[in-house]
Amino acid sequence: MYQPVEYQNAATAGPEVALLPCEVKTLNATFMQKCGENNLRDFAEIELTKANFKVLENADKQAGYQEIAVACNLGDASALKVFKKKAMPTAKCFLTFDIVKAEPVAFEAKGGDGQVLGALIELGVLIATKGDDSGLGRSIGAAVSSVKSYEEKATWNVTLRYKVINAATGEVVATNELTEVHEAVSELKGALGVDQKQTQNVTLDMLTQRLIQRAVQEIDSTHKNAMIEVAAQKEDKKAKPVNEKALTKDYQKRVQEWVTNKDKEAALDAMRAQNYAFANIDIEGFKAVCCDTIQEDIAKKTTDFFGIPSKNPNWRKALKIDVSKLEYEMKDYTPEKCSVAVKGNADFVYSNKTNSVPQDATYDLVKTEKGWKVCSFIWGTSDVKKANESGNAPEKKS
Repeated sequence: MYQPVEYQNAATAGPEVALLPCEVKTLNATFMQKCGENNLRDFAEIELTKANFKVLENADKQAGYQEIAVACNLGDASALKVFKKKAMPTAKCFLTFDIVKAEPVAFEAKGGDGQVLGALIELGVLIATKGDDSGLGRSIGAAVSSVKSYEEKATWNVTLRYKVINAATGEVVATNELTEVHEAVSELKGALGVDQKQTQNVTLDMLTQRLIQRAVQEIDSTHKNAMIEVAAQKEDKKAKPVNEKALTKDYQKRVQEWVTNKDKEAALDAMRAQNYAFANIDIEGFKAVCCDTIQEDIAKKTTDFFGIPSKNPNWRKALKIDVSKLEYEMKDYTPEKCSVAVKGNADFVYSNKTNSVPQDATYDLVKTEKGWKVCSFIWGTSDVKKANESGNAPEKKS
């Protein structure tokens, strides 16, 4: 439920502002789905308006919007003067709101039958083979099948960075990072229970909105006067004239590079998010970044693996899966589809031992209305072999 806040200087009208593209950096697919760039922009527009700033509507639809974003990143005052005159002549300040970190940093589970940790001594073998050893999976399932319900508490750490930028010069007027720490409690009922997981307390989108409110409160109380001073500054008419035609042509190339690089990074993040979900045995996160075409295979082949948390609420006490050493390389790329090579070692730490499992495969991704999705399903040694035979993954070198 939306909780309004008070803005200390709301009685003072702020200058006209425009929102530049927002970014969300997270490997958590659940957060990706609930709190995208559009959510940040919508939240910010609402709160800035309540703080008595005049927000330029549909700024992202204006011609030259992307050029302005690139010029601000470069601090290019000459380019800003040219593009702002055409796209947003009345804007005095630009603002950005970016999520720079969003991840659960701690977990605590309550419930279970006490047989969990003994089974986990062998669990690393099952995970390292991604479920190929199905007999082990069945034995673990039998060992803890009496688990009926448990409660999991995840502590989230979400950090937002805002910037206030002089629209005439590109100079940063103010910036800061704000962090919210939140505990989300989930209840899972039943032995397999994936479809019965219910999360209580504040939702992730509400948490993000709370961060936006805190940022706008700080801007309103601390930086509004400086922004008003910026708005009152006179244009420097002695500035050296620029060749607008040449500048526009140059920035068309810069914008295309910026858009392409951002899109490629989003595809790589989707691949990273899948491995992040794997490392956290998070079926919801794993499925969220996968194509519809492989959802059936996921359901068939991963039941034992992704059923571990519902059977083993305290699995994190005896097992750690580390995918931070994996490297990602963009291969073939178009705006509609691409392929990503994943190489390196995934480490499975259990029973005071580390089992490093080499990863060497290439995954196909496609662009959908909801972003990039992974469409290659490589699960266990049999799938790796098939991928190699079909040319979707490189042969391992001896």
